[in-house]
Amino acid sequence: RIKDTFLAYDRSLVVNDSRQKEAKKPHGRGARKKFQKSYR
Repeated sequence: RIKDTFLAYDRSLVVNDSRQKEAKKPHGRGARKKFQKSYR
């Protein structure tokens, strides 16, 4: 009963999130993180 109310209000609250993990790029540990250059 409550779920039907939710579905009527906003379906995106019930349906699971379809966002994907960003793929790992070849330069570094993650998708966006680059190796830190330190000029010291």
